[in-house]
Amino acid sequence: MGKSRAGTLRKLEDFALAFGLKEYGVCRLFGAYFAVMTVEIIIARINNLSPVTQWKEFTAQFPFFGSLIWTAIVFAWLSVIFRLLGEKLRGADSAMLIFWSVAFSVALVWRSNNFYLGLSSAAVTTVFSVYAYSKFPVIKNMTRRDYSGIIVFICSLAVFFFVAKTTIDKHRAFGTPCFDMGIFLQMFNSLKENLTAFTTCERDQLMSHFSVHSSYIFYLILPIYALIPRAETLLTLQAFFAISGVLPLYLIAKKRGFNRIMLVCISFLYIFCSGLILPCYYSFHENCLLPTLLMWLIYAVERKNVPLIYVMSLLTCLVKEDAALYVICIGAYFFSEEKTKKRIHGLLAAALSGIYFVIVIKHLNENGDGLYMTSSRLEILMTDSNSGFITILKNAISNPGYFFSTFIHEDTLIFLCETLLPLMLLPFYTVRLNRYLLMVPYVIMCLVIGSGYRYAADIGFQYIFGPICLLIYMAVINANELSKKLTERLLISGAVISLITSASLSTYKLQYSDEYRLNRDSYIAAEECIDLIPKDASVLSNTFLLPHACDRREIYDLGNDKIRTLADGTVELIEPERYDYLLMSRKDPITAQVDWQLRNSGWEEFAGTEDFIIIYKNPSAN
Repeated sequence: MGKSRAGTLRKLEDFALAFGLKEYGVCRLFGAYFAVMTVEIIIARINNLSPVTQWKEFTAQFPFFGSLIWTAIVFAWLSVIFRLLGEKLRGADSAMLIFWSVAFSVALVWRSNNFYLGLSSAAVTTVFSVYAYSKFPVIKNMTRRDYSGIIVFICSLAVFFFVAKTTIDKHRAFGTPCFDMGIFLQMFNSLKENLTAFTTCERDQLMSHFSVHSSYIFYLILPIYALIPRAETLLTLQAFFAISGVLPLYLIAKKRGFNRIMLVCISFLYIFCSGLILPCYYSFHENCLLPTLLMWLIYAVERKNVPLIYVMSLLTCLVKEDAALYVICIGAYFFSEEKTKKRIHGLLAAALSGIYFVIVIKHLNENGDGLYMTSSRLEILMTDSNSGFITILKNAISNPGYFFSTFIHEDTLIFLCETLLPLMLLPFYTVRLNRYLLMVPYVIMCLVIGSGYRYAADIGFQYIFGPICLLIYMAVINANELSKKLTERLLISGAVISLITSASLSTYKLQYSDEYRLNRDSYIAAEECIDLIPKDASVLSNTFLLPHACDRREIYDLGNDKIRTLADGTVELIEPERYDYLLMSRKDPITAQVDWQLRNSGWEEFAGTEDFIIIYKNPSAN
């Protein structure tokens, strides 16, 4: 009896070994399960059925026993294939589990625009991914060739094209407002014509954009815009500068000795970072240049390349007046981290950037809009609206309790999760205080300013472009000093969470491409009507139409300051006689309300489309 039982057990063990069940069974089972679930979700989405919001209907369409049977069939086929090919498939099951668990989560969160759903599914996927990776170490060296660079390049290119295409479609579908698309288009047209950055729509008067922000770096990208003077050019450049910073990050990680899989994971932290993708959808902004410039500056610091440090420091400072803070923090970090004589260059770069910052702020305060910009951003730390940066600094030091209270509050909690959880909190995995110098821009520009100016603590706006790059770098250098096993688990988890959460939020932007495709003829007709307005005319425009007409001599945004409500509840425009043409949207309720005023004053309909825009002409206009 005992011998019979032992023989049976031996046969079962031989069977399990032959089909790879003992060593690979768990990965194969869950891989098969996630493969089936992924296919079911894709089928459901094709039929416009959501597995989350319509979960009862989904469950009815894909019953339990049906899913169980299909999982068993896939599992059995994979086992047979393993039996036939044997050691040639060593590690394939664990790779399959990683692939299908990630595919399942991406299919689940597709176009959901739900960070919580993305984080939930990413947490589960992370567990299986880390298990699959650690269970079968052989997949770490499945090939002698290093394909990490190719994988990173392909993924970077895919994200670049996705962001460029969807942001361009958003603009073409009239989804970009005056702030900031119209401002920068009118400014670049001015730069192209006479090298001046004049706008009328930014402050409702003719003034240079450089009186608001010291973004002199625009002169370096002007030749590209001059060749192709279109909004599409700026949006394509924005996508490029946001994503291309992955190259210096990859080189930094490679220099620090990370293996091939970890190089891909580190690159994924950047490529699929929501803080680099989502801000691209808030029109165009000079901050989009920061990711590439900052990553090359950090690369120069890593390589101790002194000439490159100064070049990239200068270019970074030229992005915007507050960009000097990045150079100051990076330079101070280099000085405190480096032990050779070259450390002095970090201190010197920081000092020069600080001097530049003081000079530029003084110039903006005395000759431009500096005081207004400072008070609107840092009012929470100002005792009066005329306080300068020195006074703000004094207030923060003299009352640290109040300063610390601005870091975290209810409105910024989700922002903290969106920026720090994909990095697995790695920026905090260090006892070296000097490294927290790299976190200063995040604290100041996002958390502190965001406590009073909510856009700064919103991952969909441009303020996160720079700080998130320094956080990613902190994650890399801190991970480099942890144990190999912990580093692998954290970086794999971070890569998976970055990919899935960004998929949840960014694929929602495909709505812009859908909108443009469905109403393309209407938008083209609107563009043709707008082109009829003379180039030297003075135009008052609806904010979402303005970017499409900003190559005019004078164009102004139709905001709340241009209308007033009368005693009888009707609405009228304030001083419409100032303008030659009014560019209005038929979808805007204000248009119907002021139509009577314009027609009674002799204005006539100059051009328009039946379902979208209407252009009024002043009777006194030529």
